[in-house]
Amino acid sequence: MKHAWTVDAARNNARWCNAVCFAHGKSGRFLEHMWVNAEAVPRFYPNAVTLSDAARDIDDKRQTIRILQRSNIPGRWSVKDSFHVLDIARLGFDVLFEANWIRMPHPRAAALSSGLTWERGTQASGDLPAGLSVSGDGRTQDDVILRVGDGASPATIWTAAVRYTADQARLLLTAIEKVAGPHRRAVAAGGWTQMASVRGAKAAVIDALSFSPVVQPGVTGAAMLAAYALAGPDLAGPDLASPDLASRDIVGFIREGMT
Repeated sequence: MKHAWTVDAARNNARWCNAVCFAHGKSGRFLEHMWVNAEAVPRFYPNAVTLSDAARDIDDKRQTIRILQRSNIPGRWSVKDSFHVLDIARLGFDVLFEANWIRMPHPRAAALSSGLTWERGTQASGDLPAGLSVSGDGRTQDDVILRVGDGASPATIWTAAVRYTADQARLLLTAIEKVAGPHRRAVAAGGWTQMASVRGAKAAVIDALSFSPVVQPGVTGAAMLAAYALAGPDLAGPDLASPDLASRDIVGFIREGMT
């Protein structure tokens, strides 16, 4: 069943795809009925997302896909047919998977709780930049209190946030070590770890730290675990062994943990 909100959902999804591509220096374009990208996009991302379910737009969208096919996009690429109306098998496409849009009702204002409290302050705390302090412990569901003074700049707030999250990671690791013993190696993963400020903050508080070279490691790991669950210990294939995945060590880690 189609709903009015699915158009907004499709556009929101396209904005996310564009943001990720932009972060990799490969921003796409928003056309009237589609978002398109003629570059080699990050793994698991489409090169086109439809933004309209109107029957009158179908021919225009198919023509846009034909133009993309002539753009010499390297390797295999995909189209997210947000409303399942294009029928582009005639253009040489195979169905990768089918899904439905889902949403949750927006909570009432009284029920909202972000766990983050902002206050205006005048003094700094610890070694944070002047005009800013962070306190609270999100691990115990206590509010994290961020006190911002008149002299706090966006850079100041970012620095405080990065240091706070690094400190929380260190506290979590300390709690794990009380049970499992001292760590020999720690690997930080995620899109934020591509930033020098995040790397510096984490390296300052966590010993023997390295950073995963995998792009979008959460998505990659989830896909690989799903493949392992289906294939079992004999999991193998050219895609998983490809050097450009930078994840051979992850394959080994999964196998060691599952056998």
